[in-house]
Amino acid sequence: MKNFHTVFRAALLSLTLMGGAAMAEQILLLPDGQSVILKDDGTWAYVEEKISGALRLDFGKSKYQQGQCYAWPSLTNDTNKFVDGLAINYSTHSANGATLRTSTLNFNVIGIGKVVTQQEYLTKFAAATCNDVAYIQIDSIDKCKIAGKSKNIQICYDLLVVYAEVIQAIK
Repeated sequence: MKNFHTVFRAALLSLTLMGGAAMAEQILLLPDGQSVILKDDGTWAYVEEKISGALRLDFGKSKYQQGQCYAWPSLTNDTNKFVDGLAINYSTHSANGATLRTSTLNFNVIGIGKVVTQQEYLTKFAAATCNDVAYIQIDSIDKCKIAGKSKNIQICYDLLVVYAEVIQAIK
């Protein structure tokens, strides 16, 4: 935070020395990558850049092996910003709605256009097979950090698109 104040004061001093008549709103890039707008009236505000695109969560095709139902969920960052952290809570359910397993997928540092894959098992009990999994449900998002800043959870939820091959995915 000290760097911000030092850079901000230096920028404000520079603009003041240029003369009040020539002063116009200016955008300043801070060392942490955030931008602020310096207004004519001496105030400032963070510049909120629009996040566009989607975060594609794909559970792929599940596979029954070694007495367990596995999937390899991948998150593709198709937004215009890098993702610093995303924690997605999900559950798998049988056709009658019974919960087979709940889990959290944690993704960290995903560059623009990059894909990160994890191995997960979709059933809680070894007796449950992949055929027992009727649908995957996204229950909540615990962490949503994009472009160096924690965002409102709803932003990540709105960006999230969920796919699963054969199994229904519900958001």
